[in-house]
Amino acid sequence: NDFEVLMIDLSTDSAARNEVMSYLNKPPNPLYAGAEKLGELPTREHLAELVANNLKSVATKLAAGFGSDPQAVEWARLADWLVRQKDALGLGGSSVDDDFLTRHKELASGIKRDSRTAMAMLDGSADNEYVFLRGNHRSRGEDVPRRFIEALGGLDEPAPKVGSGRLELAHQITDPKRTPFVTRVLANRLWHHLFGRGIVASTDDFGVLGQRPTHPELLDYLASRLVEHQWSVKALIKEIVMSRSYRMSSLAGGSGEEKDPANLLWRRANVRRLQAEAIRDSLLFLSGRLDSKMYGRSVPTYLTDFMQGRGRPGKGPLDGSGRRSVYLSVRRNFLSPFMLAFDAPSPFNAVGRRTTSNVPAQALILMNDPF
Repeated sequence: NDFEVLMIDLSTDSAARNEVMSYLNKPPNPLYAGAEKLGELPTREHLAELVANNLKSVATKLAAGFGSDPQAVEWARLADWLVRQKDALGLGGSSVDDDFLTRHKELASGIKRDSRTAMAMLDGSADNEYVFLRGNHRSRGEDVPRRFIEALGGLDEPAPKVGSGRLELAHQITDPKRTPFVTRVLANRLWHHLFGRGIVASTDDFGVLGQRPTHPELLDYLASRLVEHQWSVKALIKEIVMSRSYRMSSLAGGSGEEKDPANLLWRRANVRRLQAEAIRDSLLFLSGRLDSKMYGRSVPTYLTDFMQGRGRPGKGPLDGSGRRSVYLSVRRNFLSPFMLAFDAPSPFNAVGRRTTSNVPAQALILMNDPF
């Protein structure tokens, strides 16, 4: 940091000091005010005395307030550094210091930092795993070399020798030239979301126990279009909803009812019930309380007296501040009873297809729920 760099710089002659300052392209740090008076090669004792005097000056200015000093920003940075090093410098212990540090922590916690940086893990090592005999982790069998997923055609695909291989695995899974599996699954889920039933009805099971696609060519076409759109979900949704198939009427009748009573051939639109989020948002809209603002923090769930248990969070407003349902906070042990009544999925597992129920509790909660 600047502190260490300039400490080294002060141990050299003036020409080297000027060279370093020119390279850093920074103004002189006030911590080293008066360094030019120390001579060409100051001793460690002189440097220590200089730094100590200037740190005292920082503390004095901090107590009096920086005001409109042109170097107020630099002094504030030094004061912040001084506070952070309280243990190393022996500044802790008195009540005045504790009060100051408490106030410093409060101010620091109130600073909002906007960031798009996501939490991540460092890449792991390239280690193979053992076969655990009968599932017992203490009973190891033979060593199994790492490789690509066999179900996706990875019998002859070697694993990288360096690193965990997580990035390479992601590239292999999403490479349509290697396997169309992921693109098919995603395209099928989008179709299911828009039509109420996927081309493969078992959206969570594309294996041998799942159902076969009713229109395999259409599924492959949508998967290829997804890749052409550079994996843009919005672009593929737009293409589907602009199609004639999506805009068909839901009226039944004609000879098709006898040949295709389950509408497996998509000769008409399926009438679908509103999902929990849409029901809640519709009620807010009809009451004039819907806040259509986008983005922002999630809203805590309104907790009833019956929602008790370990880790109980803070209670949110009854109407969720009018925010759309997508902005409601989700805590798996404290879920909204209103949303659960209308089949909102529990966040214990991934759900590609929601259950659809028709029970008296739904009518009762619409009449009696405080919301």
